[in-house]
Amino acid sequence: MNLNFKTINGLIIVACFSVSTGNAADRWDALYEPVKSDGIPCRVMKPLNFDSQKSYPVIVSLHGAGGKGTNNDKQLKDWNRQLSEQQRRKDFPCYVVAPQAPGLWNEEHLKSVRAIIKELPSVEMDRIYIMGHSMGGHGTYIFIQLDPEYFAAAAPSAGPQNAPRNLDSRRRSRGAKTANTLDRRRGEFSSGRTRLSSAS
Repeated sequence: MNLNFKTINGLIIVACFSVSTGNAADRWDALYEPVKSDGIPCRVMKPLNFDSQKSYPVIVSLHGAGGKGTNNDKQLKDWNRQLSEQQRRKDFPCYVVAPQAPGLWNEEHLKSVRAIIKELPSVEMDRIYIMGHSMGGHGTYIFIQLDPEYFAAAAPSAGPQNAPRNLDSRRRSRGAKTANTLDRRRGEFSSGRTRLSSAS
């Protein structure tokens, strides 16, 4: 089979383009759909095999400094990929809410996240979980101190625990207690790890 240089070059370009773009339907990040919000950009992954007759927990995923921006894309990190794995979604069906902030997480961002969750159908409101790494870990501490009763569990990673200056000492204390107790409502906290139950 004789292939001239132009043909070979064209095949290489097509192959490289196919590998780099892939089929959008097969990409894990395509599972995270953009949602309309008056506040911050956000993408949401719905529970696998969603059933409106069931109620589902929510995991709020806060990105670190590398995800800052407004393009509604950079906030998706490796743990979002892991949460999108089919078997994990089958074992623990839930929403994953991945907002994007232009800077450090703050009270206005929390209000936006709460507004987004409020619009999701079939949410079990006493099972709102939050996690984040680095700046997102810091944001996790901030959010649970701003509204400690809203979250059933928290999993901050590599983030400082300092609170905003405008928080009084009582709210600081309640937030710290929430972080250490984690899923105190369901007794699923053990050795620093939180287990998510299947949706009822």
